[in-house]
This record gives sequence, structure tokens and C-alpha cells, in this order.
Amino acid sequence: MPNNSNSPLYYYNNKVGIGVLTPTHGKLQIFGNDSGEGIAFSYGAYLTKIWRNSANFYITHGDNVTKGITIYKDGGLGVGYSSSFLMKYKLAINGTSYFANNLTIEGSNKDILIKNTSESESGIRFSDSQDVSGLQSAKIMFNSNTTADNKLNFYIGADYSSTYWKNATTNKKALTIANDGKVGIGTENPQAELAVNGTILAKEVRVSVTDGDWPDYVFSDDYQLKNLNEVEGFINENNHLPDVPSAQAMEEEGVDLAKMNKVLLQKVEELTLYMIQQQKEIEALKAKVNK
Repeated sequence: MPNNSNSPLYYYNNKVGIGVLTPTHGKLQIFGNDSGEGIAFSYGAYLTKIWRNSANFYITHGDNVTKGITIYKDGGLGVGYSSSFLMKYKLAINGTSYFANNLTIEGSNKDILIKNTSESESGIRFSDSQDVSGLQSAKIMFNSNTTADNKLNFYIGADYSSTYWKNATTNKKALTIANDGKVGIGTENPQAELAVNGTILAKEVRVSVTDGDWPDYVFSDDYQLKNLNEVEGFINENNHLPDVPSAQAMEEEGVDLAKMNKVLLQKVEELTLYMIQQQKEIEALKAKVNK
């Protein structure tokens, strides 16, 4: 085997070098450069290359580093990514990934980053099928339409054939977490900490009350109870009780359960005072009649 400067193939100390005059690493050592020299496998118009440059090792489709595997010099592994992105991560995948078995992440402060660079949704899908046709599916998606409108969406029983993954029955996202922390169930734009577009079934609901805000103050000696003539005048003018929201206000703003329960109890307690007053007047009139 030739071993001189005029030959691309060298034999030295029982080792073979290609482009290396004195190979010392392994039985076969190949010297390449930043232009993609290395080992090439071709089949017709198809070309696969194994090569490296001063920083990384590549297995690529042609010379395109975004269509292959990159091993960064510090140990990062990229599929479909060039080296600039791998400097932050040990594994970077550009595209859809499929895991047939468990995916385990060990250690503290470790996570999986799913990066969305377009105005669409990207995330994790759970399915009864290896392809997108599985109907028994669920998905956790991140939507980055705008910085102010980032949302994390959860879908269940989804129909993948639609433009977005939505619940196949209600045609809505099952659960949405907006970028301000608000949560929506059955609604994609929650306007409260928890917004539910549908029926809520619960065995018990507790609403906290601010100290001193519960209407037992109606029975205080200094409570200003309106006389019935004032109440009648208010009703004739407004068509609802004092302190009670109007029908129009409820239709526009909804019903605040805590406030409404407090107001209703206030009216019951006021009504009790009116009844006590009337009972006293009735007893006084009876006393006069009996005389």
C-alpha cells in the first residue's frame, strides 16, 4: 500500500489513513475539512454522507446539516438541527418524534423543550395509533400566535382532520391556560382566573367571605332600615329591590354568586325586621281593640 505524499491513501504502523500521512487514531482515520469531506454513500440521485469539521460530526442527507444527525463537540445530539442550537441542549430534535416505550428524564431542574418558531401549535400528542389517524387521541399544545396571546391548550377525544385539534363533540379545546394564568374550560379566551363554558357538577362549593361583609349587620342597632314607603318608591322607579342588581346588569355582567347570596340574605333579614315591626303594630292594635 503506498505511503507517500502523492497518494490520498496512507498505511502507517498497521493503520490506514485517508488524507492522513501518519494515522494514529483507530485502524482507519479519515481527514476532512469544513467543506464536507468524509465518507459518502450514493444510490442514484440519493447521497448520504458521514463527515466532520473542526467542531461537529455529521451524518447527513447530502451536505444539508438540517437533514441528518449532528453530534456537537461537547456531546450535544441534534436531529435536523445545526450546531448553533445544540450548544444549549444535549438532545435537540427538529420535527415530529415518536417514542415506542417510556421516555425518562432524571435529575433536578431537567425538562423537555418543545420550540415553536411559527404562529401555530406545537406540543405532545397521545394516541392509540402510531400515525395521526388515531381517533382515541389527546394533545397538549402550545400556541404562540403573538407574545401577548400565548396559550397552553389541552385536547381530548380530538379530531385531527380539523384545522386545529378540538373536542370532537363540542368542537372546542378541552382546556386552555392563557399567558396571564387564566384557565378556560370549553372556552379559548378565559376572562377570569377560571372560566367554564358549560355545566359544573360538584358535591360542595365554598366561597370565601371577607370579614365583616356578611349581612348580620342588618340586626345591628345602628342599621338604617328603609321604611316601606321608601322601598315602594324605589320599586316603582327601578322595577327591582334596593341593593339588588337589575335584570339588565345581570344579563350583561353575569351573576356574582357570593354577592348575590349576601344580598338575598340581607333582604331576608330586612324582611324579618319588617315582619317583627308589623307584628308589634298588630299586637298594639289588638290591645286597643280589647280595651
